[in-house]
Amino acid sequence: MLLRKAGYFSGSPYPDWGYLKNFPFKKTTRRTPMFTLFLPGLNWPQPEELPSLHTPALNRLLRFGRFQAAPAAPADFCFTHLGVQLNHLFAEPYAFASPLHQQLGLHSAQLQSSGLAISPEEAEVLCHGLNAFCGEDGWQFAPLSPELWSIRLPRPAAWQAPCILNIAGQHADLPQAAGPQRGQWLQRQTEIQMWLHEHPVNQCRQAEGKLPINALWLWDEMPDTQAEPPALIGSNSPWAAYSRSPQIRPAPNSLPDWQATAAESQIPLEHSALYLDNLQQAAELGDPHVYAHTLQQWDEQFFAPLWHALQRKHLPAARLLTDGEHGGSLEIRARSGLAFWKPKRRFNGRLCGSAG
Repeated sequence: MLLRKAGYFSGSPYPDWGYLKNFPFKKTTRRTPMFTLFLPGLNWPQPEELPSLHTPALNRLLRFGRFQAAPAAPADFCFTHLGVQLNHLFAEPYAFASPLHQQLGLHSAQLQSSGLAISPEEAEVLCHGLNAFCGEDGWQFAPLSPELWSIRLPRPAAWQAPCILNIAGQHADLPQAAGPQRGQWLQRQTEIQMWLHEHPVNQCRQAEGKLPINALWLWDEMPDTQAEPPALIGSNSPWAAYSRSPQIRPAPNSLPDWQATAAESQIPLEHSALYLDNLQQAAELGDPHVYAHTLQQWDEQFFAPLWHALQRKHLPAARLLTDGEHGGSLEIRARSGLAFWKPKRRFNGRLCGSAG
C-alpha cells in the first residue's frame, strides 16, 4: 500500500522520511558558538501555492548569507537540535501514542497533531479508558504530556512505526507500520479510532467548538542522536520538555526579548538558540495563508533585529536552520552587508531563496 516510490508516500507531496536514514550525510560539528534560529517547517512543500511574501529582512539575510544544503527528517531535526531524549524513561518495553485529528478526503488524508489544545484532564481520562479497552493486550497507557502518551508493553513490539513528527501532515495514502505484527498495529489503530468516535471527551470538545481527538498514532521509532544541545534554548515546542539542554525557557515574542532572557541567564547570546515551531501547524493543515502571516511576523520580530545585531557587530555570526528534503543552514557573518555587490535574493518558500 505504501512506499511504492522510494522516499515518498505514493502521490503525496510530503516525503516518507525513512529514506533519509541511509543517506550519506556528512556529520558536522559546531566549530564556534553561533546564535541559531531553528525553524522547522520553514520550507513550504509547494512554493507555487504561496501568496506574495513580504519579508525584506529575511531577503537581506538570504542575500548576504551562505546556504548549505542538509536534508533532515522532521524527527531527526527536532531530536538533534532540541536534544530530545525519550529512550531512558522506561526499563521495560514501551511505545508511544500521539493523539490526532484525522480528516479523510476523497484522495488524501490529513493528520493533525499540533494545535489541538488537549487538556491534562482529557489525556488522563482517555488513557484510563484505553487501559481497559486494550487490557487483553497488556498495554498500559499514561500521558507524559497532553500531546504525548507512553504505552508500556508486556513484550517488545513486533511492529515498527515512524515518529509522529515524520507522519503529521497530508498524505495520499495513510502511513502504515512495518514488521511481522504490523497487522496487530493496524487492527489496534482502527479499533481505537472507532472507540474514540463517540467518546464523551470528544462530545464535550465538539460542544466547545474544538476538533475531536479521533485517532491515535502508535509509534516506536526514534532518532538516535548524541548531539549536545545549546546551553540555553527558547521554545514552546512540547518536545522541549524532554530536552537535555541545561536551560529551557519559553519562546520570546521577539529577538530583543530573547537578548534580555539570555542576559538574565548569564548566557552569551551566541551560546543560545531559539527553536520556533509555529509553522508546524500551518504545514500540517496545508494552509499557505497562515504560513505567510507567521513568516511576516517573524520578519519584524526576529529577522530584522537579527540583521541589525549582525551589522552592528553585536553578534559575530548567526545561523538559520530548517528541516525537510530541501533543508539546510544559512550562515550570516557580522557586517556582511558591506558586500554590496552580491545580487539580491528573495525568499520564495525555500531557505536557499531565489534571485530577486
